[in-house]
Amino acid sequence: GINYVLDAREIWMKIFEDYTNSWYWILIGLVIAMIVSLIFILLLRFTAGVLFWFVIFAVIAVIGYVIFLCIIEVIIILMLIFLRKRICIAIALLREGSKAIGYIMSTLFYPIITFLLLAVCISYWAITAIFLSTSGEAVYKIMTNRGHCIYANRTCNPEVFNTSNVTKLCPGAQCAFAFYGGESVYHKYIFILQICNLFVFLWLVNFAIALGQCTLAGAFASYYWAFKKPVDIPTFPLLAAFGRSLR
Repeated sequence: GINYVLDAREIWMKIFEDYTNSWYWILIGLVIAMIVSLIFILLLRFTAGVLFWFVIFAVIAVIGYVIFLCIIEVIIILMLIFLRKRICIAIALLREGSKAIGYIMSTLFYPIITFLLLAVCISYWAITAIFLSTSGEAVYKIMTNRGHCIYANRTCNPEVFNTSNVTKLCPGAQCAFAFYGGESVYHKYIFILQICNLFVFLWLVNFAIALGQCTLAGAFASYYWAFKKPVDIPTFPLLAAFGRSLR
């Protein structure tokens, strides 16, 4: 059991080191993706129909190439024929959405706020979970790599381990850290506290996501209900929608 814990810890350390060494490449990729997405959204105002039909026919072409024009392809084509009016409505919605984003450019940067709120929630959950997991006395156990040892997985004291008879009876044995624990009432209910911490984490994450959805919905509603665009659009529609969502 201890070997699995140590192996898992080593894997997580390697993952953390990889993120530490390549964080700037990840950041560059996110910036490029944001720029490409911004250009795509702005182009939707002028090329919504072309892009929409291109995506549809590209999917049909790929499916037709993979399944060699089987019955599914025919069904998809028939569905497109009967749903052409709804597809035209979807194209009009894409164009109108692109216009709304063009008038309220601040909505493109609001996902960054949502990302920061989620980062705070995840950090809070992780710090609390680590604090609960490590709130106890360190427990050390004997770990052996060579053959069978009668003292394997028994608790030990690292300060006096090297002077004990275990190293003579079990060559290569080590007194390694296993976990944090204790026998108090608090330590017996740590699992329940972890569940409560997880519940708080899920609640905060969903609150941050819902706050973003309500804020964006309110900002675009101010554009939709404006009688004369962009004259009747409020000066700070996103900030006003954010305040209404918090209320």
